[in-house]
Amino acid sequence: MKVDGDGPPSAAAAMVNVAVAVKSAEGRGSQRAVRWAIEKLLPKAHRFFLIHVMPTVTAIPTPSGENIPVNELDDNVVEMYIEDMRANCEEMFIPFKTLCKRKSVETVVLEGDNPATVLLKYVAQAGINSLVLGSSSPSYFGRKQKDGDVPSAILKHAPESFDVYVVLSNGLVKNSLNPLLSTETELHTINQQESIVSCASMDFHSRASSLADFTHLNPPAFLHGNTSNHISPQQRYIQNLEESAAGLEAVKSSHFSTYSEHLDIQVEMGRLHLELRNTITLYNQTCEHLIHAQNKVQLLSLKCCEETRRVNAAKKREESLRKTAAELKKKHVEIEKEVEIARKLLAEEACERQIAELKALQQSLEKQKVVDALLSCDGRYRRLTREEIQVATDSFSESKIIGEGGYGKVYKGNLDHTPVAIKVLHPNASLKKEEFLKEVLFPIFFWFFWLFNIYAFLALAACRS
Repeated sequence: MKVDGDGPPSAAAAMVNVAVAVKSAEGRGSQRAVRWAIEKLLPKAHRFFLIHVMPTVTAIPTPSGENIPVNELDDNVVEMYIEDMRANCEEMFIPFKTLCKRKSVETVVLEGDNPATVLLKYVAQAGINSLVLGSSSPSYFGRKQKDGDVPSAILKHAPESFDVYVVLSNGLVKNSLNPLLSTETELHTINQQESIVSCASMDFHSRASSLADFTHLNPPAFLHGNTSNHISPQQRYIQNLEESAAGLEAVKSSHFSTYSEHLDIQVEMGRLHLELRNTITLYNQTCEHLIHAQNKVQLLSLKCCEETRRVNAAKKREESLRKTAAELKKKHVEIEKEVEIARKLLAEEACERQIAELKALQQSLEKQKVVDALLSCDGRYRRLTREEIQVATDSFSESKIIGEGGYGKVYKGNLDHTPVAIKVLHPNASLKKEEFLKEVLFPIFFWFFWLFNIYAFLALAACRS
């Protein structure tokens, strides 16, 4: 059993706690029970409770019409569904709360499959003094009681610690705290003007009883005679009392009808207020959903704009990179062309250099052949040894130096009793050998032919040594 709120109230002997069990806001029995409890018990009650028993949740319906057992669902989903059920039950109490404007009303939502057992258990634990229930049947008597009927089951099994009232459409059934009266019932009429009408009825009945006693004492005076022509004062008094009683009954019925209509109007206003509240709540929820949807659309629009900006920036960056890549590719092609041209030029230069070297080598070989041919065939020439040159120059004495050029020193000496000039190259003048040979072989050959035989070959001998 589950209870909403702060829990069961503490039982106190000095306090009067009244509880009304309601089934639904539209039920006539529940409305009748609440109205009767407000009129009869609320003024003396310290605490006033409205109790509703909702069935135990064992399955949750789906939009397709199927019922899914709670043991197959998540605990959070089941808890949310139960909270929604309890919220609906709390909204059901609103029309009844509007009837209790001067008193605070506490609401309790219980859970169980047997409402009678759940109510009896809670009332016993909470210290309730009076439990009021409504019944849709016009009369509790003359019909077979069933255990499935909640008022019947509560009247049958209720303990003697509290009173139970079952409000019918035209009366009241009560079990008393007195053990002798616990099985008896007393019938009461529901009326806002019950005290006034009851006083008038008691006065009428007392007078009628006194008059009846008086007629019993004097029957001949009232029962004989011509009734059509002569009516005694006592009979006229009785007729007046009967007419007054009929008028009182009419007034009583009129007041009861007016009060019932007033309560029905209040209940209807409470129901309309509940519907208006639900409509306003639904409207507010719709507005909240609309605002949430608008915010979501704005957020998505901002995200879309941001993504568009990023895409455009990426496209621009891609276009710039493509242009840069095209320029780099163009430069690379140009560089490759320049490298190819340089490679070709280098190959041509290398080829030309090789050709020049081959030509120079060929010329050198030809010159060597000419010199060798002259030295080997012409008797006018001979090859001198190093020792002969050293003897002719006194081992290259300083006193024999007669000059010095860019290629070496020139010594004077005698070879075979012939004065000669001997030019000795410097050790580092070997690179200038070709120029020296040109200087020796060609100019001297043309201008100093008479010196050529000695000077040239001595120089050649020195170079070879």
